[in-house]
Amino acid sequence: MEIFDDFGNLLGLYVSRKFFKDGKKFLTSNESEFQVGVFKLDKGEEIISHTHKDQNRNIVKTSEAITVISGKLKVNFFDLNQKYIRSIEVSSGESIILVGGGHGIEIIEDSKFIEIKQGPYKEENDKIRFYDTSL
Repeated sequence: MEIFDDFGNLLGLYVSRKFFKDGKKFLTSNESEFQVGVFKLDKGEEIISHTHKDQNRNIVKTSEAITVISGKLKVNFFDLNQKYIRSIEVSSGESIILVGGGHGIEIIEDSKFIEIKQGPYKEENDKIRFYDTSL
């Protein structure tokens, strides 16, 4: 499920356990700075061995992918003006992809999760903290 702000800007993608269909499906376009695909493959299928060529890329924002291993999170989405847009609960076996705007995460249950984002990462240059009082 795609999450947009009031101006049609993509803020994130929620990947439920129910989302997986047979085969391979990329949720992002080839032009997106962050590539996300979902795979449901049968035993015996394979992804042919390959390598990726070195590429010069200009990435202007940091996108993140969070996969919940156990527990439950609530992810709050904000637009570029730090206005609250909506919240999504993400449970064990589900993922949330954060590609635009702002976000905050509340831990609803004891949780283990994996976060993946572009690097190199320098918090003092990459992050602006804000506190929303409208939640």
